[in-house]
Amino acid sequence: MKKFSIVLVGAIALILFIPATQATIFNETITSDEVIIGDVEVALDIRPNSLSFYSKGDWVTCYITPPEGYTVHDIDTSSIFLENLAPVPDCIGIIDRDLDGTYELMVKFMRSDVLEMLVGAPSQVDLTITGNFLDGTTFFGMDTIHLVHS
Repeated sequence: MKKFSIVLVGAIALILFIPATQATIFNETITSDEVIIGDVEVALDIRPNSLSFYSKGDWVTCYITPPEGYTVHDIDTSSIFLENLAPVPDCIGIIDRDLDGTYELMVKFMRSDVLEMLVGAPSQVDLTITGNFLDGTTFFGMDTIHLVHS
């Protein structure tokens, strides 16, 4: 029991003192700047997969697929954020993108806002989307995109 206590205290100390890194504990993601808590993980697909600081596109589109037990109609669209960005209100819709019978919630973000948020980021970035279901359950999803700096 004594050995277990030391290991547990060491693990907690390591999590609390890791600067500018990220650790996941259960469904809670802890970063050095903020705490993101999600009860349920959703599938997230961000398009385009690669963003260039020199492209002229308008949108970054996120496709959210709720887990079993929820549908896209259960999502409170006003609660959705990609990191700290809210989607464009008129650019939210429900589609069956891959024609598999499962509907995804499509939310669009201004590409310029996403790129502004990512200035100075490395060439590979994990982005997190968060929100709430109508029953109050929070959700999160993560996808990796690539940045083209030149």
